[in-house]
Amino acid sequence: QPLEPGSGNTEPVIEGLSWSQRVSAFAGLVKDLKPDLLDSMEIQHGGYLVLEARALLSREAPPWMVHNWGSDVYYYRRNPRHLERLKDVLGACDYYGCECDRDIELARAFGFSGKVLPVLPNAGGFDLERARALRSPGPTSARSVITLKAANSFVYRPDVALDAIEHCGDVVPGHRLALYTASDDIQERAGRICSEMDMELEVVSGSGTLAAHERILSMHGEARASISLSESDAICTSFLEAMVMGSLPIQSDTGCSSAWAEDGRGALFVDPLDAEGVAQALRRALSDDSFVDSAAKINAAAATARLDDKVILARMMEAYEEIAAEVLSGGPDTAGRGTGPETRAEGERVERWYDSELLERDAHIAALRSHVSEMQRSLDGFHQRLEASERSRGRGVRPLLRRLLERIRSQAQRRAPKRRLPAAGSSEDER
Repeated sequence: QPLEPGSGNTEPVIEGLSWSQRVSAFAGLVKDLKPDLLDSMEIQHGGYLVLEARALLSREAPPWMVHNWGSDVYYYRRNPRHLERLKDVLGACDYYGCECDRDIELARAFGFSGKVLPVLPNAGGFDLERARALRSPGPTSARSVITLKAANSFVYRPDVALDAIEHCGDVVPGHRLALYTASDDIQERAGRICSEMDMELEVVSGSGTLAAHERILSMHGEARASISLSESDAICTSFLEAMVMGSLPIQSDTGCSSAWAEDGRGALFVDPLDAEGVAQALRRALSDDSFVDSAAKINAAAATARLDDKVILARMMEAYEEIAAEVLSGGPDTAGRGTGPETRAEGERVERWYDSELLERDAHIAALRSHVSEMQRSLDGFHQRLEASERSRGRGVRPLLRRLLERIRSQAQRRAPKRRLPAAGSSEDER
């Protein structure tokens, strides 16, 4: 039977269900499926959901992997209510994946004691050959487009970038301003600014009309500079897209992008609330031809070394295979590890923590889904090409992986007693 929120329930409804209904439904699904491992993507929704469900599952909960997206720990740690919940999540999970060393240190400080996955971009890498085909021919200095990540919600600050453009009346005339993920208010203001400053405006994508990923890449491939400002982030996928496509990134200094490019060589890092600082960076990007051309070469070399999707896929598959072997051998050592909130009776009301800030983030996540789907389709295409290549040599990728997982499972069964969830009503000794 489909679940529907009760008429007297005042909790926010998320994709048709109240939060407590989601928790109860997810706990029931885990009981039915008995998975070997749970992997929650993003902490404020996926991680909190698993945390609450584990309180209903008690000892039936399988090992848990948590993936941190962007602002999950770095931003929400400032909120006392979220800080305590973050400590519960990180103290209870067994594996942790994130995009930068900063977030590993934060996780350890908040109680994480398990195994860390390789630090890699959550969005995966890029088909660099295809990306190069989408770049405009010639040097970056010959381009005249400025791109702006224009979602005016959550931690994003495109309004500061527009302030900066108004401060650059001496260099911006004749350029085209390309907005993507653009909020309506930013589109309207950008239209007025472009009209006043002799600039062309292009809205590549809006909050409700997202563009295909290849279109976003080609946009960066036409750009001289790409601006992305936010008060919190991790790597920032748009920063990586600009690097790959030869556009100079003007990026807020509140994330981990400095691990990928050096300020003043491959990118310009700025305070996301300092319009004058952003203006100085934009002025340099538009007036210093040798700088932007040199940065494009540096970033192209970095992309080849660190962002090839084949390399990233191989590293992540190796990490998952190691975890699969460990889980099937009896699971991680959880001695001394927390379990999150105390177990409560089925149906007991979940703490009403879901607030307006997370509702705003919900809207942003929903707006990104089309973009993520396009990236997934690109990755699927890569897998298909790889399989075709392997078949032409008499091998197949999926059969190889299947045989590998069967070998791991067989070895695990020989080395240790089979790990099973306790039957309902079993005693503590039996568990």
